[in-house]
Amino acid sequence: MVDEQEIVMNLADILAEAYICESLLLRVQKLNEKKGYDAEALGVQKKLLQLYLHEALDKVRKAGNDAIAAYASAWRKSIMSWLFGLLVPTYNVNAKELRRAVAGYAIRKNAYPFIG
Repeated sequence: MVDEQEIVMNLADILAEAYICESLLLRVQKLNEKKGYDAEALGVQKKLLQLYLHEALDKVRKAGNDAIAAYASAWRKSIMSWLFGLLVPTYNVNAKELRRAVAGYAIRKNAYPFIG
């Protein structure tokens, strides 16, 4: 793998996205368990999590396909791409509506309400 730094970089990108997604999920779960936490703010946090998952899966798919293309050839590439597709599912959300809902919340608050 010393000569395949690009593949190592692709794998690092995939692991970083997995770590960030897990951290965000745990944060939203913690907020969900917190008594007295604003339900509207929690809903927005969930929408932000959905948006990030949507974007992260696209990044993971790109990094994985780049790694496969750099490593495999012919029928191996086809099989590896098929297996990778099984491991990284599609996450269909209406990103436009989620972004609009988050933006609407920020506009109603008349500030950037996502700190802390």
